[in-house]
Amino acid sequence: MYRSYLDNLVATGDLSKVGKGMYVLPGAEPSLYRSFVEVAAAIPGSVIALTSALSFHDIGAQLPRAVWVAFPRQSRSYVPAGVETSVESVRMDRKVLSDGVEEHTIEGVTVRIHSAEKTLADCFKYLGRVGLDETLEALKDAWNKDKLDMDMLFEYASRDRVWNKMKPYIEMA
Repeated sequence: MYRSYLDNLVATGDLSKVGKGMYVLPGAEPSLYRSFVEVAAAIPGSVIALTSALSFHDIGAQLPRAVWVAFPRQSRSYVPAGVETSVESVRMDRKVLSDGVEEHTIEGVTVRIHSAEKTLADCFKYLGRVGLDETLEALKDAWNKDKLDMDMLFEYASRDRVWNKMKPYIEMA
């Protein structure tokens, strides 16, 4: 689609521009996760991770200040300057990044998000960036809401090499 055509649709009010390269129909209700859509469209190959994924899975009480994304360590991926959403990023090995990825359709866009189990394992791996209190709160909340497959949690925590760090907290739960 030509840019001039899109500009004309915006000028006539048939479309509204919501971000770089992103347009919606006027009056369209934004979903709670529109920022995920913006980031997924702007950073191909990225996966919504850490506190943003916790929020999506309704685990924990923290609302992330930014959208957390993970992308391959070896790639040249970066957060483009045109993204209006605040973004925090972590880099992971491709194999670790692809573990536990779920695809969800939000506002017609496929968004890749880590599963609850993978996200909790990653929170322990990136404890310095997420915080112990937030991580433990999320673990307890996921446990109480029965949102965890313990076999998968063990598998992802073992791959992330954080099972020994996580185990005492699970035994207390």
